[in-house]
Amino acid sequence: MPDILTLTADEKLARLNAKAEWAKHHFGDLQNIIERFIGTEPKPYTVGFDHDSQPGYTRLYLLKDAEIPPPEIGLLAGDVAHNLRSALDHLTYYLWVVGTNGNGILGRKKPFGKAYFPIADDASEYKTSSVGKVEGMTDDAKKAVARTEPYCGGKGEFLWLLNELDIADKHHTLVTADIRAAELNLPLKNFSIKLLGHRGSARRIGGFTFPGFRAPAKAGEVIATFDAETYKDVEPTFDIAFSEPGAVEGKSVLMILKYSIDAIEDMLQEFRPLLA
Repeated sequence: MPDILTLTADEKLARLNAKAEWAKHHFGDLQNIIERFIGTEPKPYTVGFDHDSQPGYTRLYLLKDAEIPPPEIGLLAGDVAHNLRSALDHLTYYLWVVGTNGNGILGRKKPFGKAYFPIADDASEYKTSSVGKVEGMTDDAKKAVARTEPYCGGKGEFLWLLNELDIADKHHTLVTADIRAAELNLPLKNFSIKLLGHRGSARRIGGFTFPGFRAPAKAGEVIATFDAETYKDVEPTFDIAFSEPGAVEGKSVLMILKYSIDAIEDMLQEFRPLLA
């Protein structure tokens, strides 16, 4: 293995991208499992239409509890999150090597196990907790890391979500998932209404009323109530959402992880000039 100090920027980037590629490999397996589970016949969920409870309106509801997704979904989601988080930590180490010009390595001032990409719960915490984690980097590298805003409420909030997933998977709970209503497909020029993640009080969209939920799909749960005369052939679809850990609860497994993969690949490329 070549000495870390002799690697070019492109060689360092290739190593970082290898972590991202391994995350994509796990994501492909995850996507296949979810698609097979959701698309299997009979479906893992059963819906019904109630035309009698409220004259002029139809209620779309679940006839029985949705099936529990296979545990491989949570396990693979954890693998994706860990490899992406690891790519960020490796990036941090390379930036530290460049900033110290190797003196930190030779002087044993910072062992391998101390390099962590700074991610915080909010902007205030980031200002204090990131100081030690970016110490030794060049000023340009420190500024580049700060521009990612890797905290809840920042433009890099997905990094915080990813970190919460990784921490949960490594330390205290299995990442778990369940089926939740995702969207309604309407016979209006292939129009659809997104549902996943809706919380709080009931809301109206056009002629539809949605209850304030987005919990795991259970028997009797009303997905929507709508004008039966205006809307016909309404077809619901379902998605797999995280149920644990709490930070990502109710969010689409595939959407969160696919966005994270794409965003981190872009991030790594943007940091390439700072790896020289």
